[in-house]
Amino acid sequence: MNTIHKITLKIIIIILVNFSSVIFSQITANRFFYELTYKPSKDSSKIKKELMVLDITPEKSIYRDYSIISQDSIIKVIKEKAIRSGQTIDPQKMNFKMPDFTYKIEKKIPIKNIEFTDRILQDNFIYKEDIKLNWEIKPEKKKIGEYKTQKAICNYGGRKWEAWFSTDFPFQDGPYKFFGLPGLIIKINDYNNDYTWVLVGNKKVDNYNEKTRIEESTKNIIPISKEKYIKIYKDYKKDPFGSVRQTLKPEQLQHRMPNGKTFAENFKEEEEKVKRILNEINNPIELE
Repeated sequence: MNTIHKITLKIIIIILVNFSSVIFSQITANRFFYELTYKPSKDSSKIKKELMVLDITPEKSIYRDYSIISQDSIIKVIKEKAIRSGQTIDPQKMNFKMPDFTYKIEKKIPIKNIEFTDRILQDNFIYKEDIKLNWEIKPEKKKIGEYKTQKAICNYGGRKWEAWFSTDFPFQDGPYKFFGLPGLIIKINDYNNDYTWVLVGNKKVDNYNEKTRIEESTKNIIPISKEKYIKIYKDYKKDPFGSVRQTLKPEQLQHRMPNGKTFAENFKEEEEKVKRILNEINNPIELE
């Protein structure tokens, strides 16, 4: 979904730093950087910006928050330091930026549907979605940056979208779940300008591996329907740490953390943070 999982992900990384390093493959990917400008809350004028990436290989494309990729090396450093010192990692002292968007979207080529993967607390869920984007290509053309583009519009997720695509790239793809135009999407925004993606750069990535250290350590990926995922997400919003709280034993709650507080005290603080964010974020990409 949106940014609310990043705090709980910070706790999960304490465990993930103990896993082995990623083994790189010999695949070359085309990496496209998109600046996403969005409005998290429909009741506020606050605007946020995040850098997202679309990695395109001969077999698939992968869209996700760039923070997940760029800070993979930081997780490696934390892991090595923990091994050398034999100490427990204090989540409060992790100064790297957690991703605002924790999900990953894969499109296998040729694109017929998408696979959406996201973590909610300790579980990872994946659903497939057959998307019918009935693009209407318009005659308007304009230059965006160095790219010659043409306009197209469609409806998806309860929003009307305006896209500008370019045939300068041989890819019929774009950020998030968007695809199917005769070229790469350079810019796309909804008509309320709540969400706007703009291509800001691209490069080749040699020895590309689609999985980060976090993903390499993931074992429990649960296939579900999109409807079921939405229900789980809504239940999570009502009681963010409910499922975790039920599994904790009294002795675990009294365990003293590196910051001097008990696990129960840290747990309550993190729960309050998540609840605060839940109240602030109410303007998702998909309204339906």
